[in-house]
Amino acid sequence: MAIQLAWILLVYGLAAAVVRLLYIRHAAELQTGHRKRPDKRRIHYILITSNHELWVEWVVRVLAAYSCLLNRSLHISVIDDQSEDCTVGILERLGRTGGFELAVISSPFTAVPPVVELEAGEAQAVLDLRTMKPSDKIPFVR
Repeated sequence: MAIQLAWILLVYGLAAAVVRLLYIRHAAELQTGHRKRPDKRRIHYILITSNHELWVEWVVRVLAAYSCLLNRSLHISVIDDQSEDCTVGILERLGRTGGFELAVISSPFTAVPPVVELEAGEAQAVLDLRTMKPSDKIPFVR
């Protein structure tokens, strides 16, 4: 019985020490400002929307989570094709609070694919939400 108690105390002590070391490391990062910076390469998505208030926020949040997993910065350009609902308002709110770059252009969309200049090392994908269904998979870029 004493051996099991000793093992429990040892494991508990090691767990407490690991938590304490992680706390000290986090506090040092906050003081010095040396945090792991995102990869210099960006992911750039071009979204084409038109009356997509029901799922545009979900799409943008999924893209943000994906870029966070890859530790890359995210830039989203949205071309809104004359939405009559709150799509633009939702996107503007996300742009203010999302932690990524978001540009919204409200204008009639033509059949010509959008041309956006890429920075060095930037990956790009075009998502036309007008032709996608909510059950379709979102194409991610690496």
